[in-house]
Amino acid sequence: MMTRRKFLTLTAFALPTAAYANASWVEPTNICVRELTLTPGGGARFVHFTDFHYKGDAEYAAEVIATINRQQPAFVCFSGDLVEDKAFAPAALDFIRQIKAPVYGAPGNHDYLSQSPFPEYEKAFAETGGAWLVDCSVVVPNFDLEIVGLALTSVQTLQSPPAA
Repeated sequence: MMTRRKFLTLTAFALPTAAYANASWVEPTNICVRELTLTPGGGARFVHFTDFHYKGDAEYAAEVIATINRQQPAFVCFSGDLVEDKAFAPAALDFIRQIKAPVYGAPGNHDYLSQSPFPEYEKAFAETGGAWLVDCSVVVPNFDLEIVGLALTSVQTLQSPPAA
């Protein structure tokens, strides 16, 4: 019979292990497509993707880009972590250039930690018709929509509204 103490000890070790396994082996290659209708009659068809973490798996990257292009979005939002190692940035940016819609992106913590070349990111995202947004915003042409890209220092300045 398992005592409460043994159960809690087992749980304390099992949960972090399960979370690590999911983050390391399941989630990195999980493509999830969801369609949401936010307004009756439609509006802007866009794709949001994040945490690409490109590490040289060209087959997987090509699958991600093909999935994005099949959606035929008006624009694409990328919310950080293109690579974990700046050595992979040129290849990852080549994949970004293959997206057949303007891509608007902002950096994630791995983009900073890898010391990736943001001027190269700016160039690649601009070549799609989009932009690399670090502490700036852009109004998407043909839509009444502003996309804001925040850097690490900007996130710290955001505060919740004061309590009433």
